[in-house]
Amino acid sequence: MASRASLGMAAADSAATKPGQPHLLRVLGLGFGIAAVIGGTVGSGLMRAPGPVAAALGDPATILAFWALGGVLTLAMAMPMIELATALPRAGGPVVYAERAFGHTAGTLVGWADWLQNLVAISFISVVFGEYLQRLGIGGGLSIGTLAVLMLAVLAGVNCLGTRVTGASQTAGTVIKIAAIVTLVAALYLFAPAAPVPASPAPPLTFVAAVVAIRLISGTYGGYGALFYLGEEIEAPGRTIARATLLGLVGVTLVYVAVNAALLHALPLSVLSASTLPVADAIGVIAGPAGERLTTGFALLAVLTLLNITVMFTPRTLYAFAESGALPGIFARVTPGGAPWVAVIVTCAAAALLASSGTYLTIVAIYAPLSMVPIIATALAALKLRAREPELARPWRMPLYPLPVVLTLLVSGALLVAFFIEDTENSLWSLALLALGLPLLLRKKRTA
Repeated sequence: MASRASLGMAAADSAATKPGQPHLLRVLGLGFGIAAVIGGTVGSGLMRAPGPVAAALGDPATILAFWALGGVLTLAMAMPMIELATALPRAGGPVVYAERAFGHTAGTLVGWADWLQNLVAISFISVVFGEYLQRLGIGGGLSIGTLAVLMLAVLAGVNCLGTRVTGASQTAGTVIKIAAIVTLVAALYLFAPAAPVPASPAPPLTFVAAVVAIRLISGTYGGYGALFYLGEEIEAPGRTIARATLLGLVGVTLVYVAVNAALLHALPLSVLSASTLPVADAIGVIAGPAGERLTTGFALLAVLTLLNITVMFTPRTLYAFAESGALPGIFARVTPGGAPWVAVIVTCAAAALLASSGTYLTIVAIYAPLSMVPIIATALAALKLRAREPELARPWRMPLYPLPVVLTLLVSGALLVAFFIEDTENSLWSLALLALGLPLLLRKKRTA
């Protein structure tokens, strides 16, 4: 007998393929997939994290090893997502997996938490983009919030042009970003004098230092999951999602190790450890006064590709809600170019309101626990579906099962506990934000 979740998925399938209506287009290939992973991961974190990580670890070889370890851990934690994304290649990602495994109540709450945390990310990144624009002397007469709103309006327009246009812009932006990173690494090795070797031996690695470093590094590896939301738009998703995610994360790991190696070459360890913007300091070594503008331009490019892909995939959660009955059907309206235009406009408008309200910093402080919800829910869904639906076609099966699931639950659970311990008040507010999704549950029950 089919479960309620599987029946809901079947209903969504039929709703998504009504003849005569525009629908999501399966036009995104492997090149876009790799660009989405790299472009959605490599952002402003690379500009700031190397300094605190170096301060925590205090040894060049250990620093590089931990950046590589961060990539390995991220690859392992991505495996439950990859397995479900290739088995259930639908729009929306975690909301689909949670509903399939645990029913509509859990699916709706997971989707709501996921949309909220991505919405906050969009608003925050757009504000950072506005700050970088002003540093370059662009839009000086406008507030940062206004610049953020204008950027979101532009990206909403680009997204509404269609999936091909948005995908091409992401691919092009990521190629330029990677070229800039390769140029940076090469320039630091070619033109920066080698930093002196520390005179004293590195202090012994402590457990606290290792935890601090891993937490900082893991934050820079987030954002790789765009393809999980775009399952209905990826060509040959059973193969492409897995290949693009794995290759993309390997690429991100190589970028992070290469950049940190170049920073260690150009900056004394004591300078790197004390720096809040080590990339800027390193560029300053070879570019002098022009270094600040070069750094800002690089950061602007890094943030732009991150913002573009996040604006692209986040509305797919609202699309999935409409397909399942949690939101009105208008949220599933699609342009001839394949863009869920209502979901895009609502998402960007909500992010713009948040970015311009002056309250986004408060919201950012309370969204961290929400970011763990879809990760934990997906890992549990992979575990549940392996047991309940062993016959489900899985084009890509995670190796060493259930170790990747256990690792994901341990790491994500530990981070969730840490968030509540470090900032209990804001973590409790995150639960209140979850409660705002109750109307979605009530609507879904009425339409079931």
